[in-house]
Amino acid sequence: MLVDLSLPDASRLEALEEVLAVASPHTAVLVLTGLRDVHVGVSAVQSGAQDYLVKGDVDARLLARSIRYAMERKRADLAQLKLVQAELVAQENTRLEGPCCPIRCCVPRRSST
Repeated sequence: MLVDLSLPDASRLEALEEVLAVASPHTAVLVLTGLRDVHVGVSAVQSGAQDYLVKGDVDARLLARSIRYAMERKRADLAQLKLVQAELVAQENTRLEGPCCPIRCCVPRRSST
């Protein structure tokens, strides 16, 4: 999905935040901006975009490549998330399969005398 931050109804990163709020978690988002402000691009990526492009610097080849890379980065992010979730589930299963409370197996008997 492409989000143009230069549109009259787009107020900088607010447009991106609105798109991210309604987009599927599987959707790769690229930001287009007419601004050459690096801070806007970095903020867009920190907010959840996969990449940002400056309109004056974009041609058809760069746009196509950026879209492919953004989609691949999104897939990689989702795969990493699934891996972390699987590891957490495995750790929790291991914890739950263990004894509920520590058992003292070698408790000395009290003498009856």
